Amino acid sequence: MLFFACLAPAISFGGLYEKSTGGQMGVVEVVVGSGAVMIAYAFLGGSPLVILGGTGPVFYFTRVLYDLCVTIFQTDDPPFLTVRFWTSIWVMVFCIIISVTDGSALMKFCTRFTDETFAALIALIFIWEALSDVFFGLDHAQECENLTDALSSSESLSISTKSGVGEMPVHYNNGTVDCCDTSCSLLSLNLTLGTFIVALALRDVRRSHYLPPFVRTFVADFGTVMSIMLLSGLRHLPWFEPTFVEALEVATVSEKNWLVNVTDPRMETWHYAATSVPALLATILIYLDQNITARVINAKDNRLKKGTAYHYDMLVVGLLIGVCGLFGFPWLIAATVRSLAHLHSLSEVEESVVNGHVQKHILSVRETRWTGLAIGILLAVSVFLREALMLVPMPVLYGVFLYMGYTSLITNQFYDRLKLIFTDPALYPANHYVRNVKRKVIHLYTLLQVACLVGLWLVKTNDTINISFPIFIMLLVPIRGLMGRYLFAKMDLAYLDSEETPGDGEEGAA
Repeated sequence: MLFFACLAPAISFGGLYEKSTGGQMGVVEVVVGSGAVMIAYAFLGGSPLVILGGTGPVFYFTRVLYDLCVTIFQTDDPPFLTVRFWTSIWVMVFCIIISVTDGSALMKFCTRFTDETFAALIALIFIWEALSDVFFGLDHAQECENLTDALSSSESLSISTKSGVGEMPVHYNNGTVDCCDTSCSLLSLNLTLGTFIVALALRDVRRSHYLPPFVRTFVADFGTVMSIMLLSGLRHLPWFEPTFVEALEVATVSEKNWLVNVTDPRMETWHYAATSVPALLATILIYLDQNITARVINAKDNRLKKGTAYHYDMLVVGLLIGVCGLFGFPWLIAATVRSLAHLHSLSEVEESVVNGHVQKHILSVRETRWTGLAIGILLAVSVFLREALMLVPMPVLYGVFLYMGYTSLITNQFYDRLKLIFTDPALYPANHYVRNVKRKVIHLYTLLQVACLVGLWLVKTNDTINISFPIFIMLLVPIRGLMGRYLFAKMDLAYLDSEETPGDGEEGAA
């Protein structure tokens, strides 16, 4: 189960990396890299329940770094992997410095306000990446529809789009430009939404009253993989086969040069030192992503018996990032959703009913390295399933990203509080912060989070400063500190920043 839960995002991220880096990284790098890193982390990691893999913020940062290389070197084929190798070396150095100076201790200043805003940003990135690619296809079809009548033979054409993104392949047969035909874009849209809807429906089977419990659990756990297989199968039915849909491109293992050229004649001496700047920004992002996930896994409610290893894990992750840079793998760090799935699969849980709601409590967790090792080995072997992977259309993978973004957003307490703004107060849930904090205070706290999220999104979409967005994420920490000093009472923040009613032993939230 966990293998498929890790394979589906690896394939999805691989497809996006392929498109966003001009083919310099793709599915093979993500899948092989994920397997190799998981095997290494299973032996070396201090928190083996954490799953390392591709994440949304790291993918977005990589895409921005590639665009920066295109701009600096003024070519569509920049020495991106070389730049990224030296960036990886600097990131490794910064992570080692953080580790030996106990820098992860600074995470005590990060509260739920920061975690929720960061998680919401990740969810919105997933949703935006999925929908923007699909709707770009609709706009593109409208742009070039007038070319359909001009073509009559079976060949391939490349046309430039108004967006300036580059050249898009246009396949046509019997006088019809398939990629420019609206049917192509509509089929892609339906595959994306179909994957999203089916994955959601299968996830909800767990709460169904039908079928035996073990069948419901199986269907819910494998829902994402089953939706990929179902919609990919529908795309290859005879009725849809003539319509062009962008397919996943997967290179063979033998086609890849697995060692990155660490020097390039196009790079000047100052370029090697200058990579320390994006490396510092990337380190901030990795520091937050890694430690927030580790903190979620090591929460006291999970009843883990073995101690935490925040500083040591930063050292291990830093070294692995250096290795990833050498082999052209993406940076693979702690993935929150997959790590929680790993934790829950090894947990013994009891259920209780409180105020009519069923609550689950973890009694114990089987803390082992064997599951992570097995997942890594299976991921590494799955690279030889190239022919099967190439049957997956890209719009299906966009549907997976839409699903990941949506499910991440709706499980965020920030989203629950955002809905309260538009909800009848008489129908508010009787949770700990509603019972103890005034309604106006809850809404003010939520609106400040919205303002911070909007600010982060504006930075992300600004081509001039978007590479610096990790700095703006770090600014959430002092913003939250100022809120505690000037706008909110200490106890109100304690309730808003806690999962449940804060106990006597819980740290203050000011």
